[in-house]
Amino acid sequence: MNSENLASRLEGILRKYLKCHYLDFGVKANNNLLKYDWNSPMNFALGVLYSHNPELKNEINNFLGNELYIGKNIEDVISQFDTREEGICEVEKIINHFEELLNKDKN
Repeated sequence: MNSENLASRLEGILRKYLKCHYLDFGVKANNNLLKYDWNSPMNFALGVLYSHNPELKNEINNFLGNELYIGKNIEDVISQFDTREEGICEVEKIINHFEELLNKDKN
């Protein structure tokens, strides 16, 4: 998978969880998630998750402190690794864990 596909996947996860139509969703996969900011939309979704499921507080905090902190955007995370492939694997791992957390929502 490449970084553009990961950004599109993350956008889809966010839109689905936040129940936003494509045209109404302000965070497009183009350059926003890739080159500018992936933390804000993910933090927002995790805030919604916490408001629905306060018992997930420790899991959410663990994710924020141990995984999401690595970079400000997808390309930033990728650049932290020795090879692009390693960075892409890390981004994919973070997105997978993020999706797993959102799937724990009981609402």
